Amino acid sequence: MLSLKKTLRRLMAKITVRLYSLFRQLTETDYIDLEANDLGEAVKQLELRFGPQIQDRFKTFGIGQNAKIRAYCIFLLNGRSVNKEEFDRVELTEGDILQVFPLGAGG
Repeated sequence: MLSLKKTLRRLMAKITVRLYSLFRQLTETDYIDLEANDLGEAVKQLELRFGPQIQDRFKTFGIGQNAKIRAYCIFLLNGRSVNKEEFDRVELTEGDILQVFPLGAGG
């Protein structure tokens, strides 16, 4: 069992998540470092860590209370847009940079 945990631990990649615009204001940070195997796992970690405070703020804009971060963001992995349906299939590698942008509002 211990060797399995070590193997799983080695598979996880350390990545940097850069936050922009309103997310930077709400989280009071420009970036965070985290470890994940794939993009879906990384986004889930973001949702657990920051989801409630972002959702509370977005309620004032009429965005659904139960919406997940992935529903109202654009994600770039190493500068390339990633289709949200493919998150669980996109493997991460050490040093990847995930950029998270809230969708813009226009008028």
